[in-house]
Amino acid sequence: MRALLLLGTASAAAALSNATLHAIAADAIWPEVATGCILRADFLNHVVELETSTGETRTVLSKESPIPPVIPGPPQLCALKNDHDNDGKQRSVLTIATDLKYLRPWSHFLWNKLCYCKREGLDFLLFLGNVDTAHAPNPKCLSGKAGNHWIKAVAIHAALSRAGQDEVLVLDTDAIFRRESFSRHGLASCYFGVMEDAQASVAAGAEHYQVFVNAAVLLVRETPWTRALLRLWWRDRCGEKDQLILWHSLLTLWNKDSNLNYDGELLAYTSRDYKNKSSTSTYKHARRVVTFDYARQLRPAHFVKSPVARAHPIYHLAADSLLDFPDFALLPQTALPPPKRCPGPGLPSLRSNAARRKKGARGAGPASFLAHTKNRPAFDCCPAGNVDAAAPCVAVNLERSTHRKGESTPHRR
Repeated sequence: MRALLLLGTASAAAALSNATLHAIAADAIWPEVATGCILRADFLNHVVELETSTGETRTVLSKESPIPPVIPGPPQLCALKNDHDNDGKQRSVLTIATDLKYLRPWSHFLWNKLCYCKREGLDFLLFLGNVDTAHAPNPKCLSGKAGNHWIKAVAIHAALSRAGQDEVLVLDTDAIFRRESFSRHGLASCYFGVMEDAQASVAAGAEHYQVFVNAAVLLVRETPWTRALLRLWWRDRCGEKDQLILWHSLLTLWNKDSNLNYDGELLAYTSRDYKNKSSTSTYKHARRVVTFDYARQLRPAHFVKSPVARAHPIYHLAADSLLDFPDFALLPQTALPPPKRCPGPGLPSLRSNAARRKKGARGAGPASFLAHTKNRPAFDCCPAGNVDAAAPCVAVNLERSTHRKGESTPHRR
């Protein structure tokens, strides 16, 4: 049946009204999140502490301090206030962790984000904690369960609605700012400018492998469309990972103003049992085939058919230009022209996968703003506690890590 539906091309989408957007997933019930938590960073001694609104204190990062106990109560949205852009926008970087034990092995990655925010005058937000996601409320979720990855939707919602942010750069713990990004002031604002020019509420970087949207790096603007997407993403939580339902939520929104004929089919693809390599009922098949087939109805020109003959044809995303969808954009793996708010030279690609860099049009390219990598950054752009925006970055020697089976390869600059 799905193949028959895909014979046609979806009609051009018209913008949804605010009233329609407010009604979408209006039954979503957000879990409690505590705000008012303050982060304090000592850049000289590399110590980060937090204090909750109720006076609980914890050492987030320190080489000397043992991992402290879990903070009782709801998740905390903690803030290190740096904003001094003076452009009228509340702009921040948000990263997410279930607890401090999880965060400690990623200390190099966290310091990279803290340093960038301090130098650039961006607020840094840390969502810390977990919520009960075991129950999947959508009856179409065949697995009937959800994993703890669902705190990302909760964290973004809290950053926008509770912390009053206008633009949020959402980074997984294993995403970093590349060394080159520290030498050009204002880049974060420029990528939001690209979104603004494209009339996009949410954006991501196009991936080098077969996935429609990788949620490790997201650019989010506070709009009614974004709020509707987040409500769907949280309300329809299903399965072990959250990306499947992000794709489902995008398709659900696009279905409201086009003839996609999408009715929650992705909720049936939560299985990760890959023993049968020809299976067409797993998450992998949804990632490689089903999601692309639906998205291709909206923007056929954004997709290129794979030359490899397969029982289920695979289409790749075009890799060399911005791909616009209704209220959503995928930024290319190549350089971008400057947006209206950032006159001057073009922008490097939004993100790369530093551990998997490839040459050619489908590779990560020679330069990027961010890297999604398990390799720790082998540089420090706030050396000896110097957080001046003009401070030079310096190379650092990395001690051997006991994380990821002892991997100690430094980040490729």
